[in-house]
Amino acid sequence: MDILFLTFLPLFILIAILYWFMPYATPKSIQFGVRVPRDKESDPAIGAVRKRYHAFFAIGTFIIFCLAFLIPYEERIYFIAVASVPAEIIFSFLNYFRAFSKLRRIKSTERWYDNSSEISGAVYPVEPQENSFFTGFLALLPAIMIILFTVYVGASVYSSLPASIPTHFGANGEPNKFSPKSFGVVYAEVFIQVGMTVGMALLGMVIARTRQETDVSRPVSSYVQQERFKEYTRDSLFLIAAMVDLTLMFSSFLAWGLIPRSYGLELVLLPTLVGAFVMSAVLMSFGQMGSRLSVPAEVRDENTGMVNRNDDRYWKAGTIYYNRNDPSILVAKRFGVGWTLNFGHPISWLVLSCLLALPIVLIIVIMLLH
Repeated sequence: MDILFLTFLPLFILIAILYWFMPYATPKSIQFGVRVPRDKESDPAIGAVRKRYHAFFAIGTFIIFCLAFLIPYEERIYFIAVASVPAEIIFSFLNYFRAFSKLRRIKSTERWYDNSSEISGAVYPVEPQENSFFTGFLALLPAIMIILFTVYVGASVYSSLPASIPTHFGANGEPNKFSPKSFGVVYAEVFIQVGMTVGMALLGMVIARTRQETDVSRPVSSYVQQERFKEYTRDSLFLIAAMVDLTLMFSSFLAWGLIPRSYGLELVLLPTLVGAFVMSAVLMSFGQMGSRLSVPAEVRDENTGMVNRNDDRYWKAGTIYYNRNDPSILVAKRFGVGWTLNFGHPISWLVLSCLLALPIVLIIVIMLLH
């Protein structure tokens, strides 16, 4: 079976699973990107919107699966599977947007926020605890060890490598592009390992300092949940960095002829795919901002009767945050798990530009080292 088929099928399944369970991962005060007061969290209208979301999602996903996998498998036109992932992402967003628009209209028509005691739930935390740096380093250690092992193996076999090194493999697992042996060619994946791991480490440091968007109806409990969520997310990022580094290490071994080509590409892809599934399952089980994490009885607080500020106007389609008066660069997503940029902050555009430029810089560096 074609390697493209084997690669995009698990990715398609992962995306489908994530979008199916995403409505259950967000806090009850945020439903399909819409802020909901506490007394409306169990409103039947929300349940109806969720049911229609899942019904449309099941039908659309099944159609995409048939067009991208079942029919191509019978006809042996496996390359069509490449279109499955972008098609599923686009369809899932459109289905989400339909649910978002419907719920926003219901909220406005029924005036859910009338007579509510609104208050902002943003809290800017102090510096992370000292032990969190130690646990973070332990989580990052596997990625560092994998990079060092890749460098060690490369140095050991460098002199025995052929004059031409495979730099690209076809879908059949055979190399179809070669480059003259050089330091940059042999260690190309190592440069990517280092760049990606450093990027993950920096992102972990940023996450540790993001603001707490507490639920004002239970501020202490939600604060504790979010502190734990940030630490778990940081460690999960470091572990996924190790899995990607492992993929790059196997890619180097394949190019150096240290693993058989008969199953080399499958071995290369396996760590990242496994890491993506495990990380997604773990973070979704935590809930967005730790909303599904248990809270010790000694810090669990009672309902204050307050509701979070109705800040829907700052969220475009419930997914893009734009608030020039908010000093935060990263804010919690409203649909999904993790954070997104505040596009009303100038630094956010600089961060986005750097993220887009990073792959180009890595490519240029590798080319210069050839």
